[in-house]
Amino acid sequence: SDEKDVVATNRYCSTSTDVPANCSAMWSLTSAITGRQMLSEGSWTVNIVSGLEDEAEKRRSLVENFVNNPTNESKKLLLGYGVRWVVADFAVTNARSWGEFAEVRFNNKAGAILELVP
Repeated sequence: SDEKDVVATNRYCSTSTDVPANCSAMWSLTSAITGRQMLSEGSWTVNIVSGLEDEAEKRRSLVENFVNNPTNESKKLLLGYGVRWVVADFAVTNARSWGEFAEVRFNNKAGAILELVP
């Protein structure tokens, strides 16, 4: 990916069974490994304090819905945010196919890296 690419992930909490905003620890591994700007990751408390919790929830929900059940609408919304790549963490989804909406560029037992199809 390009250094300026925006990446989205469906993982927000360090413990995969937790969901925002009930995380005891936030997940920031994707940004730490990739060094890319994230659509939303590991910043739930900051968003709540700054009054951006509605936007954080909108983004989280968008990525979760896309990973679990992609549609043209969710893909277009992600592209509108500048997202080109999605890291699908298999610990928090049962989805393994994204049809014509995204191409799997890498996968292993832990997850898949998806490139959105424009």
